[in-house]
Amino acid sequence: MKHALAIIALDQLTKEWALDALVDGPIEVVGSLRWNLGFNSGTAFSFGEGRGGLISLIGLVAVLVLLAGVVRWPCTLPKVAAGLVVGGALGNLLDRFSRGPGLLDGAVV
Repeated sequence: MKHALAIIALDQLTKEWALDALVDGPIEVVGSLRWNLGFNSGTAFSFGEGRGGLISLIGLVAVLVLLAGVVRWPCTLPKVAAGLVVGGALGNLLDRFSRGPGLLDGAVV
């Protein structure tokens, strides 16, 4: 799962960059494309906002199920794909753990 570790590191580095670079407002990239700093305490599109603990628990279970299933696959591609998904999920769980008032209640950058 070295891919997951690389994704977690990249995820956290880009979030730290965003917290530093975007605190004073958005950055215009090209045309109307802008990078904005945002926080999400829900799922995609802020659904389930305020239910970070439940969302985190579901995410953790999904990661464990994915890891348990992919170790049996003989080929590399599913393992790489699972590493990318697991890395992203664990990066978000780290945000929820470290950026909130309670255990796993934080918002994802």
